[in-house]
Amino acid sequence: MKKKVLILVLTVLSVFPVAAQNRWGVTGGLGWSFSCTDNADFDGARPGFYLGGLYDVKLSEQWYFQPQLLFTRTSHRISVSDVKGFNDVYSLELPLQVGYNIPLRPFDLRVSGGVFANYKLFGVMKDVNVESDLTSGTSKVTEGKRDSYSIGGRDRFNGGAQLGITLNHKHLFYGLDVKYSFLRRNQEYREPRRLLFRIGVGYKF
Repeated sequence: MKKKVLILVLTVLSVFPVAAQNRWGVTGGLGWSFSCTDNADFDGARPGFYLGGLYDVKLSEQWYFQPQLLFTRTSHRISVSDVKGFNDVYSLELPLQVGYNIPLRPFDLRVSGGVFANYKLFGVMKDVNVESDLTSGTSKVTEGKRDSYSIGGRDRFNGGAQLGITLNHKHLFYGLDVKYSFLRRNQEYREPRRLLFRIGVGYKF
């Protein structure tokens, strides 16, 4: 399956001719994932990260198309029956965005939108035990061990829509993205759909 995902990415990138106005780049940053419902079992965002590459395709003076390939970690608190702790999911992500450039000398502001596909590689669960002292009214938090777990079936795949703004200055750019998942991340626990906010920086060669 990993080979199929890589072949898909290379196919998408290969359809565009290498031209002077098209540029490769790298990007990375932090992200926070929030539940779209009031389900407390899956609430509580923790910072994640993303890191990867991109290819910036100039369609016209203002319009651009930008596929990316990212390695990501999303994280949140989980509390389902006897499972309490933090859940980290590591994935490969393929965003496809169309953007419109607005010149703001000496910067360019790009407003973009598109879709993304997500393929989950594996997860890491960290147990957290909370012991409450009713006499003093205090609580003691003890963190347990981190256990890796595999992800199978349809839970591996996800996708959604995204919007973003990017401030470009020569080779550097600074971005803010908002992503919405179309699918639930965990079908077994009926985990709610999530909003993901990301801030990051990048460099185009």
